[in-house]
Amino acid sequence: MNHFRERIRRLRTGLMAFLLMLGSLFGVLTPAMQAYAAEPTITGTCHIEVDDLGANTGGSEPYTTFFVTMPDGQTYHGECIDHGSYIPLAGDYPFTGTWNGTSYDIIVESRYFADTREDVCPEERPNFDLYGQGYTQRVGNFTYMPYGYVRIVKQSADPALTAGNAMYSLAGAEFTVTSQDGSVLGTLTTEEDGTTGTLEVPAGQTVTIRETKPPEGFLPAAEQAVTITAQETATLTFSDAPAYDPAGLMVAKYDGERTCNDEGNLPQGAATLEGAEFTIEYYGTLSYDDYDTLKEAGIAPARAWIVATDANGFAFLDEAHLVSGDDLYRDASGQAVIPRGTLVMYESKPSEGYLLNRDFLNFQKIQEQPVENAVTYQTPQVPEQVVRGDLTFSKKTGDSADRMAGIPFKLTSLTTGETHVIVTDANGYFNSASSWNHHTHNTNGNDWALGESEPIDSVLLDPTAGVWFGLTSEGTLTSPDDGHGAFPYDSYSIEELRCTANEGYRLIHTTVTITRDGVVYDYGTLDDQPQPTVSITTNAYDPTDGDNSIMAGDVRIADKVTYTGLTAGETYRLTASIVDTETGEPVTVDDKPVTATHEFTAQTADGYEIVETTLPATGLGGRTITVFEELHRVSDGTLMAEHKDKDDVDQQLRVIAPQIGTTATDGTDGDKTVTADIEATIVDTVEYANLIPGEEYTLTGALYVKHVDEEGNVTEEALLDADGNPVSAETTFAPESPDGSMEVRFTFDATTLPDGTELVAFEILTHDGVEVAAHADISDEGQTVMVENPKPAIGTTATDGADGDKTVTADAEATIVDTVEYANLIPGEEYTLTGALYVKHVDDDGSITEKPLLDADGNPVSAKTTFTPENASGCVEVTFTFDASAIADGTELVAFETLFHNGEVIAVHADITDEGQTVTVEHPEEPETPDTPEQPEPEQPTPEPDKPQGSTYGKTGVSTMPIVAGIVLLIVAAGGTTFCAHRLHRKDGSDGHDE
Repeated sequence: MNHFRERIRRLRTGLMAFLLMLGSLFGVLTPAMQAYAAEPTITGTCHIEVDDLGANTGGSEPYTTFFVTMPDGQTYHGECIDHGSYIPLAGDYPFTGTWNGTSYDIIVESRYFADTREDVCPEERPNFDLYGQGYTQRVGNFTYMPYGYVRIVKQSADPALTAGNAMYSLAGAEFTVTSQDGSVLGTLTTEEDGTTGTLEVPAGQTVTIRETKPPEGFLPAAEQAVTITAQETATLTFSDAPAYDPAGLMVAKYDGERTCNDEGNLPQGAATLEGAEFTIEYYGTLSYDDYDTLKEAGIAPARAWIVATDANGFAFLDEAHLVSGDDLYRDASGQAVIPRGTLVMYESKPSEGYLLNRDFLNFQKIQEQPVENAVTYQTPQVPEQVVRGDLTFSKKTGDSADRMAGIPFKLTSLTTGETHVIVTDANGYFNSASSWNHHTHNTNGNDWALGESEPIDSVLLDPTAGVWFGLTSEGTLTSPDDGHGAFPYDSYSIEELRCTANEGYRLIHTTVTITRDGVVYDYGTLDDQPQPTVSITTNAYDPTDGDNSIMAGDVRIADKVTYTGLTAGETYRLTASIVDTETGEPVTVDDKPVTATHEFTAQTADGYEIVETTLPATGLGGRTITVFEELHRVSDGTLMAEHKDKDDVDQQLRVIAPQIGTTATDGTDGDKTVTADIEATIVDTVEYANLIPGEEYTLTGALYVKHVDEEGNVTEEALLDADGNPVSAETTFAPESPDGSMEVRFTFDATTLPDGTELVAFEILTHDGVEVAAHADISDEGQTVMVENPKPAIGTTATDGADGDKTVTADAEATIVDTVEYANLIPGEEYTLTGALYVKHVDDDGSITEKPLLDADGNPVSAKTTFTPENASGCVEVTFTFDASAIADGTELVAFETLFHNGEVIAVHADITDEGQTVTVEHPEEPETPDTPEQPEPEQPTPEPDKPQGSTYGKTGVSTMPIVAGIVLLIVAAGGTTFCAHRLHRKDGSDGHDE
């Protein structure tokens, strides 16, 4: 029995271990469930305790009931579903739940075999003692719904911006939790730290959490969804973006007499919109509606900055415009921003030329009601009043102090160029203030005089006309305002205009600067002095040596201009121009007249100035030029004097023309004859004069062939190379002195030029691409070189190859050596000699004919050798080897030779009567057989032994004449070999002999 109970215990232990393993596989903490709501079946482990023993065991209930504690802590009442079985022990048991559409029907697997009385509930043990071993009950008859929890953590998406700022709080955010069918399961609200409590939610559901009310200063975060796990708390973190404005354009400052332009604003006069400073104060509160109340409450700004406007009048809250202040607020990306709160801005320093706008105070609440992707800051447009002043003066004559009425003055802004005309009244007085003449009365009514030719009729001018400066970029005038001065902050030139009332007087030119608002600048009395006569005289010269001659090229010229009658302190402009003295036409470069200007301020009435310029006189060689001068007053462009006499010798300069002369010679030996080589060289020595030292020149030469016809007419033709291009040469140089010489070297192939050809070198000298000199005379002997090109010639001497004489033995391998002497060849070139043997026939009447000598196959007997001479003259051997055995004795053979160069015949030696080319064939005579000498009888004959019949012994003393004759012939042949006096370099590397 004990053995059986141990098996049951082990079975229970194994089953529990298996269930725990399943729980771990499905990620459920023990005790835990293995499936959740909406799953058909769930399993897990629960704990049971007996509640009522039931009627059979003395309980009050008809059946045994149990307290069942589920894995999530929920407690249910279960009943015995195996009636008549033992009550199990209290403990942990596996369960199975089946989904019934709304919850799970649970059965607790508490049934096991009770082996001993200790295996059942203590109250059942008396029954066990009575009935013995048996199974325990299962528990069921109740439904179960598992639960999990959800919790929220709220944080700022930009804590660096919101931390410590009362305009942002994490408390009070409300989150609504809804089920999959949209029903609201509950609401969670954040505390100061941004956390919430937990909300119980049925396990297995996927719920949606939506921020239905963001906390103060924040924008709502996106909703999130989560699936609830039994017994677990799902913590969701929501990061809310704080509401703020980007720190963009904070203020747009513009000229108050104009309108604001979003693209950029323009100031008046010399004033500028750049540099105005605005103070910006940020307050971490939204509780006040105006600046005064805010300050009365003693609220200090959290941060403050001073920004400066740019040239367009714009000020941004960024490093480029920041003058001073606290650190900028920045978002998570590092961009400058304005946090939620109150922003105050006012102008603390005006820009140059403008008044401080004390009326401007900008008070704005930023993101009072947070709006996503919205900018709540409105950039203010701030008008600025430009500083304006006025001008007054009196006008009198300098010699008599008479008041000068009706005198017009042109006032011009030195910054914008805006110009208007003012006029003195009958008392010679002018005042621009509106208290004298309203700006609005006939505003700028005298400007018509600007377009008039002088002198202006003073009677037509209106001294009561108001004046107002305020021209816009569109060409319109700002509205005149009698409450302000006529002249904006600026400097102005005051130029007296020539009119009928000031003729004979020198005109005044001065300036005035307006820097203070509302001030009338009194310039006192402006005196006109009598006008002196202005005149100039000039003297042109070469600044390098002081004379009136210049070289052709880019040269410096100077003109000394002497003047009289100028006004000390006045600025003038001298303008020099160059003309051709002969024609009077301007000298031009690239179709533009050559001019030079020189500005100066006169120190005294009389004096002189030097005007220097670079004159491109390259193409002016041999001509005379004249320098003209004009004198203008710079202030108004008035022509004061001029000197334009082309025939005035003091204004004239003579341009010296460059000259060249050439001498052509042979580049090899310097004489006037050039050999017709394949690389013939002619050196043309060019002598030059009147060049500019240090300047770059180019000599370009070309060779021409001189032709003289039968009537003596001389013509020229360009010498062309093998490709049809003219034979030319070029050299570039910079002379160290005006005169000197330079060599131009021509290298060309002269081999095809006939002997006696005359070549003439033409030369052109250029400077900056312009021809300045040339030497091209076909009849100039100095430029001429003659080509020496005699025709090649050959002469030959044929001899017997065996002994060098004029007789060749009629052997089967007879040899004739033809020594060819040549002349007028080109050293280093390759030539070919082709020889042939001819038979000379003399008829009975003495007529001579020739026939080619043929070999046994009927082919002409010939020989050839190729060579490269080292000198123009020399010799080379051509060797003929042939079968002469069948040639009749006494036959005369003559060697003909032909000389080739580049495949063309250039020389022939073929004279059948030339003894030097002739060799005679000789057949040798048969030698006579000598008589056999008698032998003396011996005194005592010696008996000889018997010999076979018919046999004889050889005899001593046989004749040696044939042997001696052969030896003699060999010696003669060896000694008779002749050699050419001049050895040649042969193509095959031998000493001039062919095999």
